[in-house]
Amino acid sequence: MQLELLNLTELCELIRQRLGFIMKRSTPKERLIQIITHGYQANVSADEISGSTKTRHLLQQFIEKNWIQLNSQIPCKGENRGKCTIYPCPEGRHFSCFHYALPQVRAMFGGTVDET
Repeated sequence: MQLELLNLTELCELIRQRLGFIMKRSTPKERLIQIITHGYQANVSADEISGSTKTRHLLQQFIEKNWIQLNSQIPCKGENRGKCTIYPCPEGRHFSCFHYALPQVRAMFGGTVDET
């Protein structure tokens, strides 16, 4: 596969599928290609990984617990619907969903949820 022909979104998706990392969109294309090529040996830094990993886990737990009520309200589609940790939605879409559910997520986790 010629990785140079892929765009940033496609490269980030390959990394998510292969390594489980949700990358920041500001990571340079050359670095994304290096990460795909070398895998875990590429030493991905915390600065390159999206800050939404924690909130994606929290939102997914909230959706799973409230699936009956939320099933028809979530914007994602397909077999990974409601699985925020693996569904490849953009950061903006995730923030919108998480921000909408934040009061309920805080109640579910005892008010200890931070938006970052």
